[in-house]
Formats: sequence, structure tokens, C-alpha cells
Amino acid sequence: MIKKVRWKFIAITMGALALLLFIIVLATNSINYYYVTKEADETLDYLAANGGVFPRPTARPDDNNNDSSTVSLYFDNGDPYYAYVGSAHSESVTSSDGSNSASSENETPGGKEGPYATRYFTVTFDKDGNITKTNADFIRAFTKQEAEQIAQSILTGSRERGYVQNVYRYLRTTQSDQSTLVIVLDYTQKLSPLMNFRKVSLLVIACGIVVAFGIVYILSGLVVNSLIESDKKQKQFITEAGHEMKTPLTIISANNEIIEMEYGESDSTKTIAKEVNRMNKMVRNLTSLAKIDEMTKPVFSSLSLTENVSGALSTFSPLFKRENKKLESNVEDNIVIRADESMIRKLLSILLDNARKYSLTETHVSLTKNGLKAQLEISNDAEGVKNGNLSEVFNRFYRSDKARSSSIEGSGIGLAIAKQISEKNHFKISAYGTAGKYFHIVCVFSTSLSSDSQTVDNES
Repeated sequence: MIKKVRWKFIAITMGALALLLFIIVLATNSINYYYVTKEADETLDYLAANGGVFPRPTARPDDNNNDSSTVSLYFDNGDPYYAYVGSAHSESVTSSDGSNSASSENETPGGKEGPYATRYFTVTFDKDGNITKTNADFIRAFTKQEAEQIAQSILTGSRERGYVQNVYRYLRTTQSDQSTLVIVLDYTQKLSPLMNFRKVSLLVIACGIVVAFGIVYILSGLVVNSLIESDKKQKQFITEAGHEMKTPLTIISANNEIIEMEYGESDSTKTIAKEVNRMNKMVRNLTSLAKIDEMTKPVFSSLSLTENVSGALSTFSPLFKRENKKLESNVEDNIVIRADESMIRKLLSILLDNARKYSLTETHVSLTKNGLKAQLEISNDAEGVKNGNLSEVFNRFYRSDKARSSSIEGSGIGLAIAKQISEKNHFKISAYGTAGKYFHIVCVFSTSLSSDSQTVDNES
């Protein structure tokens, strides 16, 4: 039990840590991605505002030229424009349509080197969607035909902004002459480090979880050591107390028998005998419970569940008849499981004895196989049964109010032992009530062998 608590603590701690690291990395990557995309959009907006080109900087003035101004003629894809350079190196651009615009380094995305470092292409469409102009001179990743194909897909798409092939940011915008300009910007240099950072951060998470697991495992061991020691002492106390109680109970029982032999049976001697018998059963159950807790590795073997159930039914059948209670059964043949046989026998004895004590008139036992699963169900009629799940019956010392107020003997340990047996042998046990009258206990086992292999085992 303590080991399960320890592993549960480790699982919860590691899950919380992994979630925290994931959130931190996700937030960091999302913020970086947001700012990179924002920077790309600023460049696209700048290009869109300038007709799909960077306003060309003026020619450098000759270092030896002391003239106050210089006028130079330049060409951009065949379109001429004039650049005027003053003595203070202020810049202005006159494009082919005669318009002038001031060009400031501070306003240009990427600063002074922005126009030279930016890789992009533009495609212009008229109102009818026909290509009127393509400029792919500033990128080498795409040919002119490839650029036009990509732009065509962007034109027919639903989004004005987005990514092509994950690293190419695009913008679709309508110009003043009602033409549509598509700009595709190569942002590989900015996005590639971001993608590498994402991979590295995931690797760091994995390494951090591995290291944290080792630390948490060691620290959890130190924390639960005291609990393990306390649990061991508790189990040892139960075992030793059980042995110590057997001697006085035996003496009380012997003296009670002597009194009955000398003075005859009376209500007092009957009560003493009844209570001694109940205490003996409780001591045996407590001892069994402690032994099952201490048993870490049951002896697993292939056993016939059919034969064990049939044997238990034949043992308890006379007890049911003596109390005028029906015991009906439906047991399928050749059902084999892997479990500790002594524990399975103990389980069947507990479940049938529980049904015998608390049943009013009848008990039904069925053992069936469905695929790779075998189901054992024991149901009996009883008073005050609640409908639905009754998992609390497997708690130690649990007894319902009806059982406590009745004359039925019991300590509330038997079904707790059954639960421990199920955990040790890796099968499921559950309890539920129906119709306010019937109490059901269901055990679901995994079958291990076919009927043919079971026959071979029996013959051997």
C-alpha cells in the first residue's frame, strides 16, 4: 500500500512538473513566434505602402566630392527614378510616375540594411485576376513561374495574411487602382532559429523531467521510509497480538466448558462461548489480513477456476441446507486462470460464507467465460440493500447498519481480505445492489490457457 502511495505521489509530482514546463515553453515559443510574425507583417505593410518595392536609397556621395548636391538616374525593373543627394546625405526619391517620397532609415524595416537583406517577390493582378506584373528579382528560392503559381493560390484563398511552406509570410492587398498586389516574404532567417529553439526547448523539457524524476524518486523514498516502518510495525503488532490473544481465548473457552460440565449449560455460558467463537474468528481474519499485506509476491500458477468453484460449492452446500437456504449455481467447464491457488480458495470461502450469513432465502453463483475474461458472480437476497455501487463493503471493519443491529456474527474483515486478494492476484472485484433486495459481488479474471492446454495439464 505504501509503495502504491509513493508511486502515486511521484506520478502526480512529475505530471505537474511536466505540465508546468510545457506551459513555460509553449508561452515562450508563442511569444517569440508572435513578435517574429509581427515584424514580418510590418515589412509586408511597408512594401505594400510603397507599391511592392523598397524606395531605393540614393547613390553614395563620393567621399572626395564636396558638392552640395548630386542628381543621379536609376532603374528599377526598367522603371526609371531620380535620386537627389544633398550635402547632409538626406534622401528623397522620385519614381517614374513623378511622385516624391522621403526615405528615412529609421522608418525602413530592418534599418539601413533592410532593403538589401530582405528577400521577397511580388505579383500584381488586375480586376479580372490576370497577372499584370511579376517581380521575382529579389528572391532565388522561386522561379518567376513558381512565384506566379503561389500568388495565384493566395489570390483565390480566403486569408489576406498567412504562411506559405511555413517560412514564407504573405500579404494580399488591394491597391488604389483596384489592382491586387500579392507579396511573399522569405523569413527563413528569422523563423529557422525559432524552430530550432522549439526543438531545443522540447529536448530540455525531456532532460529536465528525467533529472527531476530521479530527484523526486530519491526524496519520496526518504519521505515514505517512516511510513513504511510504521506500517511494518502495525502489521507486526496485529500478528503478534493475534497470537497473544489465542491463549487467553483458549483458556476462557476451556473454563467455560468445565463450568458447563459441572453446573450445566446456561445463558451465560452460551454467551461466553458465542463471544469466544466470534473473537477467535476475528483474530484469524486479522492474522490473515496481515499475512496477505506482507505477501509481496504470490505464487502464481495455472489453476482451474471451475474446479475450485465447484469444490467450494460442495463444501458450503450442507451449510446452506442446514439453514434452509437455496444455493443455486451455473459453472462453465474448463475455465483456467493464473493466480495463487491458496488465495483463490480463501477468496471463495470468504464470498460464500458472506452470502450464507447475510442471505435471507437464496444465493446464486455463476461462473462464465467471455473471450479472454472469466466472471464469477455471487448474489444473494438481503435486507436494506442500497441500489448501485457498494464499494465501501471492502473497507476494513465495515458493516452496514442492518448487519450491526442484527444477530448475524461478523467483524467486517472478510471482504477487506477479498479485496486484498484481488489486488495481489491482479483481478477486479466489485459490489453493487439491485432492486433494493439483492447484493452482488463480481470478480473478473483474465483467462490464461485454453481448454485443450488445461486438459493436458490435468492428464500430466
